[in-house]
This record gives sequence, C-alpha cells and structure tokens, in this order.
Amino acid sequence: MRHLILLFLVVLSITFFGSCKKNNSEPTLSIIGEWELRMRSGGIVGGSTTFPPGNGNTLVFSNTSFEKYLNGQIASSGAYNLTKDTFVNGELMDKLILTSPNSIEQHFIKIESSQFTFLSGLPDGFDEKFSQIP
Repeated sequence: MRHLILLFLVVLSITFFGSCKKNNSEPTLSIIGEWELRMRSGGIVGGSTTFPPGNGNTLVFSNTSFEKYLNGQIASSGAYNLTKDTFVNGELMDKLILTSPNSIEQHFIKIESSQFTFLSGLPDGFDEKFSQIP
C-alpha cells in the first residue's frame, strides 16, 4: 500500500511540474495603424529636426498595404512586407519593405510600444522616428 501511495505522489509530482511552462516569448508589436513623423536626425552635419503633432507626414498601415502622406497629401501607396534581416552592425532586426508602383523602399526599423524608428545605418544617413496616432 505504501508503494502505491508513493507511486501516486511521484506521478502527481511529475504531472504538476511537467505541465508548468515558462513563457519566454516577447510580445509581438504591430505596425498596423497610423503613424506620424516626429523627429529626423543624422546626415552629414548630424543635426536633428522635430515635427509637431498634426504635421501631415504620416504612414498608415493595414494588414497588407500602406499609404504614405507628405504634408497631408498622399505621396505613395502599395503593399508592404515586414521581415527580418541583418543590420550593418550584424544584429538581426525588423526590415520594412514598401512596394509601390513607382518605387521600392527598404528600411530597418525598431518597433517600440507606441513608436517606431527608421534606421539608416549609414554614417551620413537619416534616422526617422514616428509616433502612433491614437
């Protein structure tokens, strides 16, 4: 009888501890929504320009398409793809590919809760920071 109780406790312990899994995955951040340009920095001089809310420089993403507005006027639209690729420093990062009838733009991006940044990775390139419009 003792062996049976001991066996039952061992099976119960294995079941209890074996069913607990730690969730190590990071939450997935989405680019879907409307985003407005807030800052551009870099270039040869290394300066920065801030943009006030309502400046009209926005990107709008749905599940598969985008619209890009400059000064409130639509500048381009088409499909987009978000992939992973190796940045200039060797880090694996998100890469946004915007495909419109007249051009293909590729940007490494860093997505944070309510912001994302286009990262140029070039010494004289510009980084652009966008904030999500609620």
